[in-house]
Amino acid sequence: FSLIELLVSMFIASLMLTMMTGFFRNTVATRDNMNLQTETQQGLRALFEMVSQELRQAGACLPKTGQFITLAGSDGGDQDSLTLRIGQTNPDTLVCIKAGTSAEALGSATLPLTDGDGDLFDGVTLVYVTPDGATGDFYQVVATSSNSITLDETGDFPAGTGVYAIDERSYAVDTSGESPMLTVAIDGGSA
Repeated sequence: FSLIELLVSMFIASLMLTMMTGFFRNTVATRDNMNLQTETQQGLRALFEMVSQELRQAGACLPKTGQFITLAGSDGGDQDSLTLRIGQTNPDTLVCIKAGTSAEALGSATLPLTDGDGDLFDGVTLVYVTPDGATGDFYQVVATSSNSITLDETGDFPAGTGVYAIDERSYAVDTSGESPMLTVAIDGGSA
């Protein structure tokens, strides 16, 4: 081979290698992009399954009459939201966590419960309190003892007032940014 032939063959080989490198780089980028899309789709499927399950459970272990709202939502243009409320159950017995006040509590934030009922609310952060079975309000739980539960606000609670442990999830979709974002706030916490 002459020097010119050798240089020409090296030039052609380097062009081919350069094109092949670009091809492989594009192939790897495409594969990575497909993997990200697959992960996103799997995450969305899991999310939709979780929300569907919570929709089926909405209202469980909660008052069947009155103004209690198990589902709430809003269509806010750039921000839509869905709020689900599910009554909590005891993880050991799977019995609904609910109790009734054992005595009247007027102008108080501490509700007297039957001995042992306060222990049911240990670890609960949100409750629905209904004095008459038809209307009520949501309260944050500040403290519990074996025979009482302390709320974040005072109120007038007659004897027999119903107290229900609540799980509340507020889902929000924000489409005002570059890409839509789904957030969830649990029991009135931050998203």
